[in-house]
Amino acid sequence: MLQEALHKNPQNVEIALIIASIDSFLSPSKLTELAVKACEQALEIEPDNPDVLKSLSQLYEKLGQYEQSIEIAKHLVQIDPSYENWYWLAYVLIESGREEEAIQTVGELVVKNPSAEYLRLLAEVWGKIGDVYRRQKKRCDAITAYQRAIELAKALGWERQPTSKLAYWEHHLQELQAQEIDKTE
Repeated sequence: MLQEALHKNPQNVEIALIIASIDSFLSPSKLTELAVKACEQALEIEPDNPDVLKSLSQLYEKLGQYEQSIEIAKHLVQIDPSYENWYWLAYVLIESGREEEAIQTVGELVVKNPSAEYLRLLAEVWGKIGDVYRRQKKRCDAITAYQRAIELAKALGWERQPTSKLAYWEHHLQELQAQEIDKTE
């Protein structure tokens, strides 16, 4: 049914967004390919539509096509420099193994606009990188990343709540530091 609707209206933005939205809950499939096609066709009509751009970037990320996802995400933040879009760009960079580029990109953003919102984003980028390094068992790198995230979060006055990211990062930092101590004994 969706394929038929897309075939009848190949550049319909609403159909593209509906297909991408449905696909976001599924594993990569034929629907993902259909959603990519629908978004690409919708961009022929509205090349700067932020919703379609974000959907297409997310679809490419889902398919592991990080270069395409990053290229579109970079275009997206130029059109709509919202916190969510900058976060998405940083996320895709980190997921593609380009942690340093994520830090540099968000760091440059903070220099241009040192708002609390973008400083929060930088803290979250460091925390996400800490998570990646922890999963990769790169303890020293994870410790450094969590320390930077915590420093920024405290400088921003984040509240200490059991469910806060600050508490999460501190927990993992302490866990990693304990592992380092056990390793040296």
